[in-house]
Amino acid sequence: MQKSLGFTLIELLVVVLIIGILAAIAVPQYEKAVLKARFSEAIMATRTLKQAQDVYWMAQGTYTRDLSELDIVYPLAENPAYDNYIVGDNLICSVDEMLNYVNCQIRKTPYLGYSLGLLAKKNFCFADDNKRSICESLGGNSPENYREGAWRYTMP
Repeated sequence: MQKSLGFTLIELLVVVLIIGILAAIAVPQYEKAVLKARFSEAIMATRTLKQAQDVYWMAQGTYTRDLSELDIVYPLAENPAYDNYIVGDNLICSVDEMLNYVNCQIRKTPYLGYSLGLLAKKNFCFADDNKRSICESLGGNSPENYREGAWRYTMP
């Protein structure tokens, strides 16, 4: 009787197939979890900027578009034409021109972010067609087609 010294080719192929199936299931779930974590960071940064804007408003009687005037410091983004400021490694935050909203958008993820109202007392989640489930999972309702391929949800 001969002694078996290793695995057969069929056994190795079955193991590789099982690992491939598990990876195909795990990788999208991991990417979704990372995106949700970045979105939570956007919500927290937006709330921090809104609180700083409220403190500025109590002192000055108006909101400011220049985030450097607030009690928090963020470095200027690479594209100053939009007066955007970077918050952390994953976000770009700004105040819109009409001083209605503080916005934070996730960098390197097309059209996914969060807006909190300053003068307009509404909060929004915005996402493209592929990321709508994130806004929905956070309680977003009344979706409206904001731009082509982009949606805006009213947040509680």
